[in-house]
Amino acid sequence: MLIVPFWVGVILLALGQVITFYPGAEAAWFAASAVLCLCGLLVRSKAYAIAAVCLVVIGAAFSLWGYQHGEQYRAWLKQQPSREEQIRDLKKQLQQLDKTNAEPQHSADGSQPSRSTTNATSVAAGSRR
Repeated sequence: MLIVPFWVGVILLALGQVITFYPGAEAAWFAASAVLCLCGLLVRSKAYAIAAVCLVVIGAAFSLWGYQHGEQYRAWLKQQPSREEQIRDLKKQLQQLDKTNAEPQHSADGSQPSRSTTNATSVAAGSRR
């Protein structure tokens, strides 16, 4: 019956390679798979014992990597500006945009911009039926 938890650990270890985790969450996933793989040591088979040792080492290594990944992510989050700072920066940017859009655009020589004639139709074209 100890074979079942061993194989569940093997499956979890394999699934952990393709699942996308929240940074740091993989530590618990791989630690759990390593613990389940330990059950292979209790099975009275040399092949299961060797496989269990290898899988426990692999699971522990991935678990440690996941923990380090989570710590790096938390450190990165601390460096990011708070929501209040982000909102304040966005308000400043909007005010600057409003100031630039509110200023009239004059040409360099002081002349008025010309009116667009894209929708004008000729009188001759309008008189034909």
